[in-house]
Amino acid sequence: MNNNNGLEQLLLELETILPQFYNQGGDDSKLRLYQSKSDAQENVLYFLRHSQSQFVIHFSLSILESKINKRWVNLSAQEQNDLKTIVFDLYLRHNALVNYNVTKVAQLIADIGRYEFQTNSQNYINEVMSLVNNPQTSLRGILLLKEISTEFTTSKGVISQNTKNTLRKLLLERVPTIIQVLTTSLNQLLDQTSPHPDTNNYETKVNSIFETLLSYFSWIPLNEFLTPTLLETLFRYLELSNISSLKCLNEILSKNCVPREFQEFLFRVFNEINKLTNHIVKNTAMVSQLGYEFINKFTLLISLFVSNHLRRVENNPNFSIQTFLANLFQYTLLQSTTLTDSYKICMDIWKTFLDYLLTNVNEQGVASPAKYTDGLIQLQSELVKRILFAFNKDFLDQLQDGDEDDDQPADDEEIDFNSCSTYIDYSINIISKITELYPKEGLKSLAWLFTQSMELAQLIPQAKANNSLSSLTSNVKDITTILKLFARLTHLFVPNFGETYDYAIYVYNGLLQMCQVCEIHKVYNVGSDFIKLHDQILCTIRSFSYWLGDYGNEVRVKPAGQADYDRIIAETINIIVPLFNGSVPQTISISAGRLLNSLAVVAKPSCLFNQTEVVITNIHNICLSLPTPVQSIIYSAISSTILTPPSNVNLNHQWDIRRPKYSPFVKGITSQYLEIPQIQGFIDSKLYLDGQVIQRIQKTLNIVTSIMKTVPDVTMAKGILHDAIQDILPVTLRLFVVYINVPSVLSSILDFFFTLFECLKTQVGVNFTQQTISTFLEILGGDNLKQLLTSSNDIGNSIVQKLIEILTFSIQTYGHSFETLLTPIISFAMEKIYPVIIDSTSPIKPLLFSLLYTILDNHWRYFFPTSTIASSNNNNNSANGQSQQQQTSYQQLASILTAFQKTFQQNDVNLFKQNLEYFEKLNMKHKLYEKIIQEPGFSKSLIFDFFKSLTSGCQSINSEDIINTTYHFASIDFPKFYHQYFVEYLSTSELTVDQKNIIKTNFSNEKDHPTFNRNMNQFINDFSYYTFLIKN
Repeated sequence: MNNNNGLEQLLLELETILPQFYNQGGDDSKLRLYQSKSDAQENVLYFLRHSQSQFVIHFSLSILESKINKRWVNLSAQEQNDLKTIVFDLYLRHNALVNYNVTKVAQLIADIGRYEFQTNSQNYINEVMSLVNNPQTSLRGILLLKEISTEFTTSKGVISQNTKNTLRKLLLERVPTIIQVLTTSLNQLLDQTSPHPDTNNYETKVNSIFETLLSYFSWIPLNEFLTPTLLETLFRYLELSNISSLKCLNEILSKNCVPREFQEFLFRVFNEINKLTNHIVKNTAMVSQLGYEFINKFTLLISLFVSNHLRRVENNPNFSIQTFLANLFQYTLLQSTTLTDSYKICMDIWKTFLDYLLTNVNEQGVASPAKYTDGLIQLQSELVKRILFAFNKDFLDQLQDGDEDDDQPADDEEIDFNSCSTYIDYSINIISKITELYPKEGLKSLAWLFTQSMELAQLIPQAKANNSLSSLTSNVKDITTILKLFARLTHLFVPNFGETYDYAIYVYNGLLQMCQVCEIHKVYNVGSDFIKLHDQILCTIRSFSYWLGDYGNEVRVKPAGQADYDRIIAETINIIVPLFNGSVPQTISISAGRLLNSLAVVAKPSCLFNQTEVVITNIHNICLSLPTPVQSIIYSAISSTILTPPSNVNLNHQWDIRRPKYSPFVKGITSQYLEIPQIQGFIDSKLYLDGQVIQRIQKTLNIVTSIMKTVPDVTMAKGILHDAIQDILPVTLRLFVVYINVPSVLSSILDFFFTLFECLKTQVGVNFTQQTISTFLEILGGDNLKQLLTSSNDIGNSIVQKLIEILTFSIQTYGHSFETLLTPIISFAMEKIYPVIIDSTSPIKPLLFSLLYTILDNHWRYFFPTSTIASSNNNNNSANGQSQQQQTSYQQLASILTAFQKTFQQNDVNLFKQNLEYFEKLNMKHKLYEKIIQEPGFSKSLIFDFFKSLTSGCQSINSEDIINTTYHFASIDFPKFYHQYFVEYLSTSELTVDQKNIIKTNFSNEKDHPTFNRNMNQFINDFSYYTFLIKN
């Protein structure tokens, strides 16, 4: 009695504490204290019998879960029966349980079942099936089947691997029975008289069955277990618009399953899709009737069918693909009226289909299939209407007017159709694919768009005269969209230059006229939409660069067209140069500069250098009032114009004329920069900190850096550039020392030198590179570096990042001629950077280890030189010197490898993966593991670290790679791995002797890779399982 009173009091206390904890969170110390009591697991049986609190029940079930998973086999038969009785009673007779507790109890029953199932799986499944077949317990039986699937195939380390394998094998044997019973239940529910007397119960039961099937579908080999009866049942429920059946079908298709009667299965899926899409497009009200979720899942079904099975049915006469596409076309248009996920999926379906056709055309050399021409050109036309305000204003007005982005979204990037620019860009992507597939028909279909754009552009002068330009906003947006579309199509003019010349020259001349109108009337002053228009015109003209290059090649063969070609080049220059003006918006000036640069480096017209002579001569006056970003683009374009020779090798490259032009061009940029160190009081009076001085330095460095990045890959051009900037190199190196404590300037200097070494490495030479890097290491080797690394300012990390990139590039580029700097570079990395960042989350860590990998990869022989000490030709002094060098290089190698090992002891999964890959590359190329295994202490600790990362689960995402690396290491000396490393690691663990022996017995000394991996996975699971038992 007294004991019951104590339990009753404790129950009352829990009923007070638990609601507060589960609803509000907070301190759980009292709960953990209670769970740790020796009689806690016995007391919960009392609570489960006497409490109606769902929180108490859930808490009690959690304690029982621990008992079942850790102590079940140690319980007496009576204790096991008592526990089973109360859990089963709770599950079957406690009607007031909330859903999460019902699921929890089912999980516990399944956990208990893991022990009983191994002895008699047939009886166990029969007992569960009796619950499913009993109307009173059917729902609970179905849920229990689901939890059996989950718990018997768990990846958690709560059962041994052998038990997992046995359970999976035995459960697979019972899967046909389970699927048969669930299928029968579904069919019985279908055959009940309609309407169902209890709709809610009916739907709950149907959905529970499908959720259970989904659970089994996630792990069983579907090809072996899908039956025609089940598939037929799924399709019957699909006809009833059941979402859960759709989920099952999607799971089947997503696994690219090939069931028995595969052709019939595909044909049925195909017909069901056709039938349902046809019903939906003929009765548009069905979209709202079926609901958002169903439509999305159904569209996903179409997507999975097209992605996984299109190639199997596209040319099969039994499948009417054209009917399918016609229905999909109407279905897509229906979805396009709303901002749903379904429309995005539809667009992805068309992209997949078009990519499939384009791959066949491009890789197999077949013609574009004529049977799709009319339908796809119609789709092209409809998509065009949906991206123009003239046809779709209400819809487009709903979208957010996001920032423009020149870059197309990556294939795996999430598409946000709520952004107007993204929606338009994605649609243009589909339109351009159709046009690429059918260029003649596609371009013809789109011709009216450009004509309309020109007509709309002609309204601008009159609208400006009437002071009503703002009334053209929608028209301007449409012109911008049309021009963006044509920018994606200009590559189609290149392969068939002669056939498309009239079309292309019409568009190009029209673009020049539109640009001229915009510049004359200064439409960019009206607002952002007009700025975007002018900018897009320039971008679309720029997209013609390759076509202009082909045009230039054509007129060299047929000189009669040279005058016309030279004229349009001149007209292009004439629309560019006026935009190099301080009153013009920066984005437009930058686009104009990029256009000039593309003319120089892509089109390469032979007349360009002569036609821009006046611009080149006056460029410094032109750029005087422009902001630095604009100047950088323009100066780079002029540099390219001077240094890029015509593409035709037979033409005179005019280096004797270009070189004299280039030197004064660069001097006009750098002259004031060269004078900076001579400023009176520059150092003593700290004038180097003056804002205008700093601005002048950064401006010059940014411009010259941009120029170097655009230098043509032509030896003569690089030599001219190097000669022109040679006098600023020592000045910049001196300024590095001066501005060591000014991060913004330091960043610009390092960016300059990195670009210099990258673009002009041959011209700069090894000696100057070594001198520069020696200065960097010397100046940054003290407290300056530590301040940069530990500052909260991102620019500090940026500076160190650029320095590491310079070091990495130099080591990769200059090879053995750079070995004199290896020791100071290694010391800098290992003594100055590594200690500061290794225990932090610094973004520099991956770059540092990339540098260390590059050192090892490119200078492996530095660490393992060929020994010549024994040579009789060597005297003792040289032998001693060589021995000392070997000792130094050995110590450096040891410190580098130890640094790598340190990252294998940390939880940074990305750095772990990167460095593991570096180890694998070094092993493949230089046999790293053979060297490591010769160092017993290091090799053992490294393997121990791999074992720890695997058994702790902290690197579970990298486990497969870690196991593969471990195998490659072990394969150097299997006996040492099995009989020394593996055994010693187990001996250091807290496992019992019996547990260690079981693990050793299960880990056979096999040498083939698949068996080794399988053994390692079993070892990881069992080690985690036994640790779980010991620690709990």
